[in-house]
Amino acid sequence: MKFDFEYDDDITLKSLVLLPDKEEDADELYVLSRQLPVTNPAIVFTEKAKRGDFNAISDSDYQKILDRTKLISTHIFNSQPSINIFRLAVSLMEVLLDPEMVELKDKAMVLLSRPPKT
Repeated sequence: MKFDFEYDDDITLKSLVLLPDKEEDADELYVLSRQLPVTNPAIVFTEKAKRGDFNAISDSDYQKILDRTKLISTHIFNSQPSINIFRLAVSLMEVLLDPEMVELKDKAMVLLSRPPKT
């Protein structure tokens, strides 16, 4: 598989798709993708919060984790309960290629914010 992408004139990502290589069967990959769903982290976060898994951390750290989870849910999962593994790969690449989310410094990729440790 390979990523194919296009940029606008202002270097904004126009499109990003995951394409099968010549030796890969697109229909088989589609069937495989349907068998590999990934649950939205917002669902997992809610389950953990209900169990009290975050009770030992500060309200500030809880809010940071919640905010990051909302961003992932919105921007990567498009608020869907789950997406297939290939869609996840494309969504993650879109975020990584978005200069508002990630910055390149001295040939290294730097996230603009880091989630607190739990």
